Amino acid sequence: MTTRPLTYLLPLAALLPLAACGDSGSDDDVMFIETDAGEESTTDTTSTTDTTDTTTESTDTTTESTDTTEESTDTSDTTESTESTDTTESSSEEDTGVQDFSTYTAEAAPGSSNRVVVTRQNFNVTTCSEMVLISPQMFDDFDVEIDDPWRVELVRSWEGTTDCPEDKSDPDFEAGGGTGSIDFLGFDALDTYPCALSFELEMYMNTEPPSAVPWISDNVVVDGVNCG
Repeated sequence: MTTRPLTYLLPLAALLPLAACGDSGSDDDVMFIETDAGEESTTDTTSTTDTTDTTTESTDTTTESTDTTEESTDTSDTTESTESTDTTESSSEEDTGVQDFSTYTAEAAPGSSNRVVVTRQNFNVTTCSEMVLISPQMFDDFDVEIDDPWRVELVRSWEGTTDCPEDKSDPDFEAGGGTGSIDFLGFDALDTYPCALSFELEMYMNTEPPSAVPWISDNVVVDGVNCG
């Protein structure tokens, strides 16, 4: 029987620790990979933080835009309020004009001269007044624009009544003058009398103290004429 020398067994025993060292090297590789994974996770967290910051900036921008819209709305409200105030003041200025609440009638009065008698009844102050137009006439005491050859002959009034007396006697007040204009709205078939009158006048009555009385109307039909 042949016995193997002991020296052949030693190299095999020495290989065991080397194998153990190889396993340890494998463990190091695994740890290295885990470390890389951890760094990637850190990178992902940083990216999430950047996204959050971007969202915050977007929210701030939206808030600023909302504030700008509110300021614009406030300016519009102020403008509307100013326009409304201007309109109210303008209306108030128009309402301060002279107003005449009288009732008017007119009638032709043929005679040696052509006349039209305009009657003014005011139920607020209980007066009846008359204005007589005459044609032909060259001169008068009234600064009134009227078609030639017509003129204002006289203006008179009675207090305490809205019915002028038939005999036209004893008027309480008479006009010493007046200003304004009288327009004839068409003429009759003979081209003698006006069919209707439009006037805006101010008559100066000899009251105490003197007073300016408005005569204002757009369309007063003249009775007693043939206007078709």
